[in-house]
Amino acid sequence: YYIDQNGHRFSSAGENVNRVIALEPGGRLRSSVRVDGFYTGPDGERIAKYRTRYHLFQGLPIIKVVDELRFIGSTKQTRFRDIGFTLNLDLKTEKRKVVIDQSGKPGNQPLSVDHDQM
Repeated sequence: YYIDQNGHRFSSAGENVNRVIALEPGGRLRSSVRVDGFYTGPDGERIAKYRTRYHLFQGLPIIKVVDELRFIGSTKQTRFRDIGFTLNLDLKTEKRKVVIDQSGKPGNQPLSVDHDQM
């Protein structure tokens, strides 16, 4: 999602018709699901698309998420107040662990947070 200077939220939440979900070719150890769609405003306007890839690894309780934002229209009149990715982690489990890439450098530099630290 993103929020513009007027507080309007542009989201993929209502984009069921234009959303494309595809299983990408994978290997023996990894599979990927790609989701393509639009960030749509309250009046149906669109200036951005998204592409999100979910990478799943055999034998590991990890999902790597890569989210891309692509502009397809003019942003001259738009000031971005917030650009984000929402992932519902409201799971009822005592053994949950969240791992994020803490540095943004190439490769993975994981930071683990245990359930009792959340």
